[in-house]
Amino acid sequence: MNLAKTDVLVKLTKELAKGKGRPSEITLNNFFDAGYIKASLVDVVVDIADKVVMNYLHNITQVLIDFPIAADLETAAV
Repeated sequence: MNLAKTDVLVKLTKELAKGKGRPSEITLNNFFDAGYIKASLVDVVVDIADKVVMNYLHNITQVLIDFPIAADLETAAV
């Protein structure tokens, strides 16, 4: 995947998450112009929803995480 296409995906995902599912028309058009299809848009929305649900469930249940915690991006070795 090229960086321009990835950038379009990241921008759409951010707008969807921050705007509660209301991206700008420009961002949505850029997404499709980059070669993504409607099924890709559905995948992005489902991925966002999955993260929200998992975060809510973790916050409510406080289930222990049974895998190693990733290092913060600022301190992770590159």
